[in-house]
Amino acid sequence: MVGRHGLALLALAACTHPAAPAEAPAPGNSGPPGAYGDEAPAELEAADSAGAEGKPPPAPAPAAGPAAPSPAPSQPAAQPVPEERGAPRGLTSFEAGVAATIDRLRRDPTGFAAALAQYRRYYVDTYIYLPGLDAPIQTAEGVRAVDEAIAAARRARPRPSLRISPGLSRAARAHAFEIGRAGSVDHNGRDGSEPLQRMERHGRVTGLSGENIGTGWGDSAVMVMSLFVDDGIRGRGHRVNLLELGYHVVGVGCGPHSRFGTVCVLDFADEFRE
Repeated sequence: MVGRHGLALLALAACTHPAAPAEAPAPGNSGPPGAYGDEAPAELEAADSAGAEGKPPPAPAPAAGPAAPSPAPSQPAAQPVPEERGAPRGLTSFEAGVAATIDRLRRDPTGFAAALAQYRRYYVDTYIYLPGLDAPIQTAEGVRAVDEAIAAARRARPRPSLRISPGLSRAARAHAFEIGRAGSVDHNGRDGSEPLQRMERHGRVTGLSGENIGTGWGDSAVMVMSLFVDDGIRGRGHRVNLLELGYHVVGVGCGPHSRFGTVCVLDFADEFRE
């Protein structure tokens, strides 16, 4: 997700809504300017176009910490995960990694907080210097958002695991590939569809449902960490969805993104009949 002048940008979008049998759901919550469209938040666009005036600080010295995430690829790995690794059938290795990280977060939020504390070491002010990337990643809030996320994870109680739904995963993957081709980050489909409508093309949703969209990360664990930190997002809507007790099912769909390298869509539901 390398932007102009060598800086990288973050783009996220989240929504949550109750299932409405008689009418389409209302638009979801949270999002700075551009979170629902094809533009980055205004403050990041301004920094990205600043040129020499917006140069990042020098990179920090290497520090012992988590294993280096791989650079963002143009497309996630497409092969199914070997069954002996316990991955849900039908998911790519990247999607399975996202699902596994969400499961670890919900079952052991304290352990996830420890992983976030390691991830924090890559921050200098508002920039992230991930090993393997040619340029730093600019964020809106910087390390302050990570510290807030670490505290939230430490306070959180364990949640039940989410069942992986093939139907919700098909809905998520279809939307990921659509917005990936368009270069957008939007909950609305090209046909005007909203998340609940797309989910119900593959089954029946009962109760609460929601959707997260994350872009740019070539490492599945870092993708989930970024959604949990929710930098620049008022209300931390992605984090709310990841920890929501009212969800019992999730679909994961990831694919290439023409602007940001990788995109992942997560479709959540209370219950889903395939």
